[in-house]
Amino acid sequence: MGNHPILKKIQGIAIPPHSKPDSFCWGLDNSDTFSTKSVTWIAYDKSINDSPDWNYKWIWKIDTMPKIKFFLWQLCHKAVPIRGMLLKRRLNIDAGCPICMGDIESIDHLLCECPIGKKVWELADKHHWFPIQFSPGGWQPLTEVLQRVRSYRKPQLLQKLSFLIWSIWKERNAVAFENKFFNPLKCLIKAKKVYAELRIRSCISDDSSLRGAPSSSSKPVHLIKWHPPPPGFVKINFDGSLLNSSAAGGYVLRD
Repeated sequence: MGNHPILKKIQGIAIPPHSKPDSFCWGLDNSDTFSTKSVTWIAYDKSINDSPDWNYKWIWKIDTMPKIKFFLWQLCHKAVPIRGMLLKRRLNIDAGCPICMGDIESIDHLLCECPIGKKVWELADKHHWFPIQFSPGGWQPLTEVLQRVRSYRKPQLLQKLSFLIWSIWKERNAVAFENKFFNPLKCLIKAKKVYAELRIRSCISDDSSLRGAPSSSSKPVHLIKWHPPPPGFVKINFDGSLLNSSAAGGYVLRD
């Protein structure tokens, strides 16, 4: 037993000169911490250090809502539960596009090729809100469109693109699960509304930080309740904000 290889390895471990207590350490990850990712790579007989860098980490830095960032992450990982993908996973469903009722539905079809979905991008260009040259279309996959828009280093373009993609997806879900009609103009208006709200919140936040936190002696805020207009009328509520060279506005029409 004295010459057993395992015993020799144990005896060969150097005793540290300091009094720091022992602790558990996971040797298959550079962080020394256990992770399922490292186990997965070992299961496939690969090293975690050999894993390729993901090209879309910048998605988490887009100034948009967290749920939209997560959706873009799913999109780039081909993890969006679109009908064509569900069919490949052997779900017994109709894989046709619920909007145009034509080709098999995929993310590239929905956002780049669907003839009805394309009208959203065309309207965005006509409204001078999102230029058509940055819109998805043709043979180019959506992931390449995201990279191309990012390369222009215009954060507002990426913001608007994220809201348009999200709005099309939400309207698609309304068609697929609520039997609603896909309205390209309504889809664009929703994207513009959410974008304007984000800009206004951003301006208000910046303005508050410049003025400092309100003192305890400040007057209480009085909320104004919205009242509907008389029958046959439509009420328009609007607001705007200006800070340095940035401005934003928004409006809501309700009956």
